[in-house]
Amino acid sequence: MSVNRISSRSPDAGGWSPRIPHTLPPVLRSWLAETGSLTQRVQQACTSARPFNLRVLTRGFAAAHRDELPLLGLHDRARVREILLQRGETPLVFAHSVISHRDLRGAWAILDGIGGRSLGSVLFSDHRVRRGALHFRRIDARHPLYRKALPWCGDVVPATLWARRAIFLRQGRPLIVTEVFLPEVMQP
Repeated sequence: MSVNRISSRSPDAGGWSPRIPHTLPPVLRSWLAETGSLTQRVQQACTSARPFNLRVLTRGFAAAHRDELPLLGLHDRARVREILLQRGETPLVFAHSVISHRDLRGAWAILDGIGGRSLGSVLFSDHRVRRGALHFRRIDARHPLYRKALPWCGDVVPATLWARRAIFLRQGRPLIVTEVFLPEVMQP
């Protein structure tokens, strides 16, 4: 399976679904269903007046979220990276990636020096990386990613946000990438 083909055989936990509700607005549905690099999709939505910007928010060791632990096989700390994908200064997507700290010296050592580069630039160019199925979920104030994404919603305080996640495998070891779609993603 290539990284651009999505398999339906991915483990799941915590209320994530392999299906996007048909009732969502077409624009949001299109973003959630994107099978290529989300970074490239955001870049295509940018203009010279509002250029693409990747902003690294956090990078370090922290506890994985409760719905990530079973997927990583962890009971302790993980390597977490959180970024914003922006059109100019406007945040469109809050992204959260997490791997076992043990895999930084093994399967995912290639990520150690990623810095301000897009994670997608690594994942979509390495033929040894395989992406599992996308899973979707509406998150609210009870989910830690909602609370982390909320400050980037501008003046809008949505009751819920839509998120998607996928598990990427390299040498059989998982990396979870979760993307939370902010209200501005719906604007042209």
